[in-house]
Amino acid sequence: MKVINIAQAVGIECSTIEDGKHLHDMILIARLASQDGVELDFQDVEFISTSFLDEAIGELYDVQGFDPSSIRFSNIKPQHRELLTAVQSWAIERYSNTARNLPEELILRQSISILLDRLINYIDAAPRIPLKLQELRKLAFEVLSR
Repeated sequence: MKVINIAQAVGIECSTIEDGKHLHDMILIARLASQDGVELDFQDVEFISTSFLDEAIGELYDVQGFDPSSIRFSNIKPQHRELLTAVQSWAIERYSNTARNLPEELILRQSISILLDRLINYIDAAPRIPLKLQELRKLAFEVLSR
């Protein structure tokens, strides 16, 4: 199981949509690299916004073939767990009519394509690649080289 430490990946205050997108991409890459699922470790995270969780977790419910039960949450504070549960409920309701049953190879290709498009957009938007993006790029290429 791939473990993502949220405080290291995003910071102790998880509030922006951009950080949510970053975590979302990390989850997709980690899930592609690990058949055992992904653990999100919230150790030391002090603040989480709804918009962050909706982008990071809620949007996973719209990824074709992605199984949200493959994500485990550890060291999450009770108030953050309540917010997470609410975001998951909203996502289920929002995306329940878009459930698809596609071949796994197609799902993987679409996920990789989305991630690479985001990488290109990040690179084009910034004169220097931030450290987080370098880590994301490295993970993407590791997955693609398998």
